[in-house]
Amino acid sequence: MWKLKWVRQLVILVAFLCLIIALEKNGVVNTVSPTAEEINEDQILTVLISDNWQNLDPAMAADLQSAKITSNIFEGLTRYKSGTVDVEPALATDWQVEQNGKVWFFDLRQNVTFHDGTPFNAEAVKFSVERVMSSYKIMPYAEMVFGMVDKIEVIDDYRVKFVLEYPYAPFINHLAMPWAAPIISPHSIESSQLAGTGPYKLVECQDNNVILAANENYWNNASVIKKVIFQVETDGQERLNKLLAGKADIADNLLLSSEEMQNYKSLVQLQKDGISLNYLGFYTNKEPFISSRLRRAFIMSLNRPQLVKRLYGESITVADGYVPTNMLGHSNDLAQYPYNTTESKRLLLENGFSGTEITLITYQDTRPYNLAGGTQLAQMIKKELASVGIKVRIKTYPWSQYKKALMRQDGDCFLYGWVGDNTDPDNFLYTLLTTPQIKQGLNLTRYSNPQVDRILANAREVTDSQVRQRLYYHAQQIILQDAPLVLLNYGQVAAVTTATVNHFTLQPTGCFYLNQVYKD
Repeated sequence: MWKLKWVRQLVILVAFLCLIIALEKNGVVNTVSPTAEEINEDQILTVLISDNWQNLDPAMAADLQSAKITSNIFEGLTRYKSGTVDVEPALATDWQVEQNGKVWFFDLRQNVTFHDGTPFNAEAVKFSVERVMSSYKIMPYAEMVFGMVDKIEVIDDYRVKFVLEYPYAPFINHLAMPWAAPIISPHSIESSQLAGTGPYKLVECQDNNVILAANENYWNNASVIKKVIFQVETDGQERLNKLLAGKADIADNLLLSSEEMQNYKSLVQLQKDGISLNYLGFYTNKEPFISSRLRRAFIMSLNRPQLVKRLYGESITVADGYVPTNMLGHSNDLAQYPYNTTESKRLLLENGFSGTEITLITYQDTRPYNLAGGTQLAQMIKKELASVGIKVRIKTYPWSQYKKALMRQDGDCFLYGWVGDNTDPDNFLYTLLTTPQIKQGLNLTRYSNPQVDRILANAREVTDSQVRQRLYYHAQQIILQDAPLVLLNYGQVAAVTTATVNHFTLQPTGCFYLNQVYKD
């Protein structure tokens, strides 16, 4: 009897294998992943990035280069809409906010699998979040992303509940961040290769190369590009040379002048305002810049549009508000004190500040918001201030020592900037300009205004975007009057591609999604 049963099973197995072979022959199924030889050249994308990545575990990373790669491997409950800072659904399809912003419910996307084949569900979300929440001391962005979370609860297989310790409107933005927030397969934590749900999966990681392969089971359609190669090339000229030689398709962090682009008909320049701010800060808690009138005089001494144009070219946006152009909280109706040397000299004379020397401290390196470098910017400012009789002594530090100099309050004023983390105005205004942030070492000007503190504390608790916009406008009006900073410009993100690359879109955050990209 057992022999007959075995024969029947064998016949069924042979019939099944014959069916699979027939289906594969006719192109109905494909049981084998494409080899390197089977992938066409137009299905391979080589991306040059300007610096090394730190860590491809999004919970452990804190740098932008890592995020550029992991944004294509892992996903969070929300994400930034392509080309913008607007938040849209990702692994969550919808959410509801209750109890004045303290309780958040998320409905999860169904029929999604991780790269390791395990299912995405509420337990996986809870695992990822609690993994980060239990490791605040070792995971760089853990406290920022989930520091306001009291607990996360599983309601059912596809619904979770976050209970916050206090109302916090930017929470939805935090869940879109490429650090700490992405959801990882619990099963893959035990292996050496973490699995996400994104359009690409990690295949190989070497010192200067990361290779990704398309996730053919991606919930939002498989990518046309089947293989992505990230290569590190720190030299901008070399990135350009590799593009021209056909050795790469995209060169990140590369900005060419319009004159240069005239010579490169096979290339396309992409650029847009990022989420960063370049500024000169005053120590408002010590002489000479305790006086807001003196700070105003300095602002009116600087021809900021001309300075920005000379240093960075015409494409860089001059800043007149504390929130970058593409974000909630920005308003074109806000303006700093205008360039007016006559009024500046009058205020300087009234405040007994004629011919006095000040010390401006700066950093040596370039920054995302200052591609000319701190030294060159300081020299330009020194020249501008000399026209109204202000003498400036410049003291320069390596970036590695600069933050300590700021903590000591070396000099009288300083050059600095800010790169936003979560695309929310709270990350600029509350972080840089409220009294509680002085102790945290983020409010470097030591600016303190109780009225501003109250407005900004209220704005981070209100979830209505129109109400928040009005609150941020009001706060910035007050701050612009108090003048703790000289706003210079907003930073930009830039890349150059070959003309064969289509649907490549820069994110204001500096990251990019590659699943919609294709090549001619």
